[in-house]
Amino acid sequence: MAIFTILDSISRSDTFPIEFTFSANYNCGTLSLEIDTPWSDQMLLELPCINVKIFKNDGTLFKTFDINMVTVNTNLNKGFDTIKPYSIPFYNIPKSGKFKITPVFDKYAISARNNLIECGIEEGDIWTTPTETFGVTIKYDNENVSSGSGSEGGGGGETPGSADQVTFDPTGTGLFSTNVQDAIIEVLGKTTTQYSTDTTLIAANWSGTQYTVSNSNIKLSSYIYIDIPDNLTQTQYNAVASANLACVNQTAGSVTLEAFGDVPTIDLPITIIVQNKNQ
Repeated sequence: MAIFTILDSISRSDTFPIEFTFSANYNCGTLSLEIDTPWSDQMLLELPCINVKIFKNDGTLFKTFDINMVTVNTNLNKGFDTIKPYSIPFYNIPKSGKFKITPVFDKYAISARNNLIECGIEEGDIWTTPTETFGVTIKYDNENVSSGSGSEGGGGGETPGSADQVTFDPTGTGLFSTNVQDAIIEVLGKTTTQYSTDTTLIAANWSGTQYTVSNSNIKLSSYIYIDIPDNLTQTQYNAVASANLACVNQTAGSVTLEAFGDVPTIDLPITIIVQNKNQ
């Protein structure tokens, strides 16, 4: 077993993506994020959304997900002004490949600022010089997690990476994961199914600052991510970054995106990731 620290802080001046090549004997490694320090009101406005891409040895994309840190351990609508130290584990890591980690700074700046103002905190009190460095640690643990359940995580046997279906409870908390590469995980007895679809936001189809995307997998209760494809041109990437996109409304079959920055004037490919929890 070995634990590797991929990074111990995130600074605006760093070069991204941060790349880390990893290997293990089995498919049961974990990636964890730890928030190391309490953060102030201003830092809440600047919380980075951290995008993690996992690539296989042959260079193909295995999995991608966003760590939306504003949702980790705070509720801006209730006026909580700090984020406490926290840790989130991510399972289903293949036994070898490469991580590419990219933070998106200030993604929540506008909505967070509005929420704090509603709580009686004036904008001028909190929006001053941008925070340069955030206390965030990301670690990779290539431990061969045992299958089974209970506080010890199982009976001591190893789970081979060649197995098709292995479900385990490494923390004894009822949080289960599987090394099956289909995006289906079981959490507290419920099944969450993930769908990913590529779409293009057509410049002429924006309605003011909003754009509606239709997808039959979207439910009213779906959890929706916006991901940026790897093959964007620099012009497209700049347009996505300046648009500051967020999901603001959803119904069965569609989601409405809002451009909190500049409304794109060119067509933009994006990936919509939908997670549905089934009872």
